[in-house]
Amino acid sequence: MGLRIFALRVASWHSECFEGMANPRPEFGVFARLGSVTARVVLCLASLTVAKVTVILGQGVGPLVLGSAFKVTPDGSTTAQRNANTGGYTELFTITNNGSTSQTVTLTCWTTGPITCTGPDANSITVPALSSRNMPVGYDVGAAGTGHLIFKAANGQVSDTGAYIVPVVQPAIPVAVTPDGPAIVALASATITQRFTVQDIGTASSTYNLTATCNGSLTSCTTPASVTLAAGALTTVNVTYHTSTAGTTGRVTLKAVQSTLSSVSDTGWVSVTAGGAIDSLRADIASVNPGSTFERGLCLAIFVGAAAAAECGDLRIVHALATTRTLNKARTPTLLYNSQFAHPYPLVAANLTLPAGDANPDSVVVRLLFGVTQKDRRSWAGSAWAPGTTRRVIVGYDGLTETTGLYSYTLEITTWYGATSRVNTASGQLAVVNRSP
Repeated sequence: MGLRIFALRVASWHSECFEGMANPRPEFGVFARLGSVTARVVLCLASLTVAKVTVILGQGVGPLVLGSAFKVTPDGSTTAQRNANTGGYTELFTITNNGSTSQTVTLTCWTTGPITCTGPDANSITVPALSSRNMPVGYDVGAAGTGHLIFKAANGQVSDTGAYIVPVVQPAIPVAVTPDGPAIVALASATITQRFTVQDIGTASSTYNLTATCNGSLTSCTTPASVTLAAGALTTVNVTYHTSTAGTTGRVTLKAVQSTLSSVSDTGWVSVTAGGAIDSLRADIASVNPGSTFERGLCLAIFVGAAAAAECGDLRIVHALATTRTLNKARTPTLLYNSQFAHPYPLVAANLTLPAGDANPDSVVVRLLFGVTQKDRRSWAGSAWAPGTTRRVIVGYDGLTETTGLYSYTLEITTWYGATSRVNTASGQLAVVNRSP
């Protein structure tokens, strides 16, 4: 059994076009045959905005009102990502009237998900025949997620809706406060200085209000009121506090809040146990430095491009020249570039261990000395260590003015506990090769 459809324009008025319609106008008819059953479908237009389909199947007649002759767009376009808990956004909807007469439509909006519609710019609008009008619709967003902004235009007889998909994301926090949660041992019944780092990781300069808090057995937290940082800049913020008797615990916290937007903030903290003793760090430089002989063949080489590699932390480039034959043997001269030879920057590493049972120092200062001449000085927060653990530090200097040769150095490691310090030293040699022009 097959379905056969025949379409033709209706040339005469049909009685089914008059039912419930003023000034109906027949447009076309469709005859469909399915086996022995024949159906006739007649489309009747009272105007270009109201339509009726009459289906005649045997003796039955059923009217069906079609959709509107105006259209709201877009239908499901996706907006740009919106940061969570922000507002004042606007999307543009277009109402198109395909009819032959002007249409006045009422306008409403609603949402799904973390979106709140603040309303179209007007409650109604008149759209001339065969024309379009744009309507801005405002909205705010809440928590991260995905929502829909839905806009409806209706004239009492028919309506249409358009929608935007709105992705809401949690923005990257443009400020970072570290450290985040290390456990340290601080001298009992003492005033301690904890070093925090505050960094602006956004794209613009900002001022951050700072708040230090202590809980548990810790008291008397103090810190600067605020810092102003350029984009990408960082600064050290010292928080002082007082510990109680040995064995007591607490936490010291530093919170940075952007002065113009309180939702932009970050927090760093350190868990503290009172106890331990003052001591110096143990230093090992022999196992982590090449000494007077630099065996580059022992270094890891990583491919970084054609004829280039990262070798021992330096850039190495090899360029082969034309092959020549001398004494019946082919030889290929090769040019070799090494960034450490072209611009020396010697580095000295050290493994520093805080003995078990010691208290964390407030800070650790390392100096690289050639005799009494300081070549480099670096410092770290004492909270980077925990009793019984080892950390590696590296110091270095610009050696462009050095001549090729072997140099003796001293690494001076100072641990500071308030105004009290402990010093340890280690000595070694390093080779400088300077082939700069």
